[in-house]
Amino acid sequence: MPLFWNDFWQDMAINGIKIKNFSLREGNPLEPGSTTAAENETRRTYLRQQRQRRSPRTVQIIISIVAAVAVILAFIPWYASYLRDKSLRQAEQGYQIDALHTAESAASWNPLSIEGMFVLAGAQQRIGYADEARKTLQKAVRMEPLNYAAWEQLAIYERDYWNMPAQAHRDFVKASSLNPYDKELRQEGGLPPLAGANH
Repeated sequence: MPLFWNDFWQDMAINGIKIKNFSLREGNPLEPGSTTAAENETRRTYLRQQRQRRSPRTVQIIISIVAAVAVILAFIPWYASYLRDKSLRQAEQGYQIDALHTAESAASWNPLSIEGMFVLAGAQQRIGYADEARKTLQKAVRMEPLNYAAWEQLAIYERDYWNMPAQAHRDFVKASSLNPYDKELRQEGGLPPLAGANH
């Protein structure tokens, strides 16, 4: 028997109200004529009070869940950024293996961040994992194909580390097409300035 029914019976006993012939048949909780109108109204009042008591508790639970989710969503990008910065510091100090592990953790915390992929690719390249670094940057390009920075990073690695000048040129052209008025980007890729560009 549900707990609130036990409470109901106890309340009825305390208040000296006698309940007659309860029927719990589906669709007809009280048979006509089995109780008085006063008893029916007492039961309805009791059940209404029980629902009112539960409503604030339910709202509090929902608010707590929403607040917890909001905290988690705010914490994840912050912590991933912290790990990226830590990886770069470790690399500067010469701890390349530690830098790689930290960059991997950052990418796992926020796998949708291409900044995290850039840091991870750098850590992989520094310890000789060129194939893994290439896959990481190619993943960044696939994930954000309209982000010129992803194409630029891929082109820099192709030119400076992987001896792939033709592909580097192609990817610099792609990056510049997405950010056509960036003069530094065009200079980095060895591309001529745009005709009539004043920026």
